Amino acid sequence: HLPSARNVEFPELQAKIGQIAKNKSNPVVLVCQTGQQSQRASRTVSEAGYAEVHVLEGGVDAWQKAGMPVVKQGAVK
Repeated sequence: HLPSARNVEFPELQAKIGQIAKNKSNPVVLVCQTGQQSQRASRTVSEAGYAEVHVLEGGVDAWQKAGMPVVKQGAVK
């Protein structure tokens, strides 16, 4: 996942939606492997009252292709 990101699996999103951000006016960026699940999740998060919801276009795949860091097992790669 991305450094400093919180991992919430899509099937658990509805149950854990309150853990995304304490202040619903703070921006939220959703990321998945390719961007497809994040698009679906953005509707759920918006409907929960979060005001500024964004999806990382292309997901982690695009992030890595751009040479940006990812974290695996607690270490930056």
